[in-house]
Amino acid sequence: MDSSLVVVAIDYGTVHLGYTLLPKGSKEFYSCYIDGTNERIPNIVLLNSQNEVDYLGESAQKKYISLLQNGTGDNWSLFEGYKTSLHKPKLTRDLKIADVRGNTKSALLIFGKTIKFLKHKAEISIRNVMSGVESQNIKWIITIPALWSDCAKQFMREAAISAGIAQNRLMLVLEPEAASLFCLDKPVNVVQNPDHSAMNVCLHPGQKYILADIGGGTTDICIHEVLAGHKLREIYRSTGDIKGGININNEFTQLLMKLIGSHAWCKFKNESPEYFELMSEFETKKRQFSIPIELMENVTLYKRDEFSCRVAFNAQKADLPDTRDFDIAIRLPYDLRNIIQTESKTTFDDIIKASDYRNCLRFFKDKLIMKPVVMLELFESTLQSILHHLRSLYQQMKYEHQDINIIFLVGGFSESNYVQERVKLEINSLGTKAIFPGNGSLAVLKGAAMMGFTPRCIAERRAGYTYGFGTAEPFKSGVHPESLKIVHDGKTRCGNVFYKMISKGQVLKYGQKGFFLAHDTFTQKELKHKVVTTKIYRSNKYDPKYCIPEEECECVGKIIAKPPSTGWPEKVNFENHLIVGEAEFVVKVINKQTALASPMSNQAEPCEQL
Repeated sequence: MDSSLVVVAIDYGTVHLGYTLLPKGSKEFYSCYIDGTNERIPNIVLLNSQNEVDYLGESAQKKYISLLQNGTGDNWSLFEGYKTSLHKPKLTRDLKIADVRGNTKSALLIFGKTIKFLKHKAEISIRNVMSGVESQNIKWIITIPALWSDCAKQFMREAAISAGIAQNRLMLVLEPEAASLFCLDKPVNVVQNPDHSAMNVCLHPGQKYILADIGGGTTDICIHEVLAGHKLREIYRSTGDIKGGININNEFTQLLMKLIGSHAWCKFKNESPEYFELMSEFETKKRQFSIPIELMENVTLYKRDEFSCRVAFNAQKADLPDTRDFDIAIRLPYDLRNIIQTESKTTFDDIIKASDYRNCLRFFKDKLIMKPVVMLELFESTLQSILHHLRSLYQQMKYEHQDINIIFLVGGFSESNYVQERVKLEINSLGTKAIFPGNGSLAVLKGAAMMGFTPRCIAERRAGYTYGFGTAEPFKSGVHPESLKIVHDGKTRCGNVFYKMISKGQVLKYGQKGFFLAHDTFTQKELKHKVVTTKIYRSNKYDPKYCIPEEECECVGKIIAKPPSTGWPEKVNFENHLIVGEAEFVVKVINKQTALASPMSNQAEPCEQL
């Protein structure tokens, strides 16, 4: 029986962090303000000289600036945008992450210490609002992107355990699934009753929809069907893209680097505390940016090599507003202007006038004035990627005769005025409806908390890959590849044979189990005390034959079984289990002679990846 009295959900985003509390039996979330003001704060981490987190968010920035100004920050490390390091195709436990000055620290350390800091804050919040709650009564939920690999999920689990969260009290949930549960009770239509009163209409069983969680670092998309009993069925596997709001910031820094040179920019970023002020101001202007719908409907986007042409508007519409009303002004810090003067022996104003941007950028007093077209370009690559992803999935569903008439959009980046208008234009052209539920930036956080007390709310999921165990079988000449021929215990075998357990796209239900029996022999003396390694693989193919790169296979985990003190008997039967969880698989190898299980958990040995 679940002993949880309260759920603590942690939304560990690329750009923002936050946590919330949900007591058992309550529908009211306890708002938790890490910095005393905001429910979500920037994911900026400051490690002190003892490698502990003392500050998060803007307070971390301010403390770091103070340390730099006092000349006492050499042993402190500031990290921002570091979560994207877990998007790597190859991930190991010794992964290092660079701070803002290029010095590296252990990724497990950074994630673990950050979770520890949030855990401590959450425990204080619990003590402040309720009594009688012990550690075994708290369920911890941590959100993860849909596009993460199995190795990244395992990495986050290990980081949370290192922070002091017990494995049996920890649950990882996919960000779009959490947001989908949050949206389940949101109004999607308003109808008028006979008495002329209005009635909100929510999703009903049988209705299908797409949900896009457009966050700071990633865009995750899921496609669900509503089932009876407040449950959901995944009708297409969750997918994602490494595109989000942070990409706009990166485009802005690339623009400045193109103008002033990478050396001057890096000097400013590494040596001046005003760097954080500049990026903070750009973040604000990015969120506020918008142009009227009539302009967007008449925009012809330029090519980069024709930048001076800016943007072409439909000349037949005489009532279009003057675009000068939408210029964006950003203060350029004194330190940056001084570095430019020192490095290039010229002024920023002269640099702009000599560049390809002279018709859409200008410098006035201490401000960089950008024409709207510049901001359009900064947004364009990211938005096109997101819209293409949405368009492709919608058309795929249409091809499969799935009736999709609603697309929910949540996440911090979805609250941008410009993003909303562009997405509406695209989705309306598909003949469906875009819905931006209130508090979209908190949808993942609150939905994750709801999942803590709504077990198995996703009744069915779709496998994103084909999964199986690596095994060996008697070698057959002319059938098996010669390159995989091995000799074990005096017998010739074919190694790296893929034993399929789950097919790509297969419907999965929580608790679903599969197993196969593997036989091994240890008659030779030198084998008696050797460990036995069982590996699990995944492949993009539906029916891979071998665990090799040509079959698009990669090892996602392995279990090491140690021999008894007396050595292995001559024949051992191992039962390999693959069990479906919420966002993860549980893998066990059971020695049938001893009935002892070796689970693939945080104690599992690392394989080629985790």
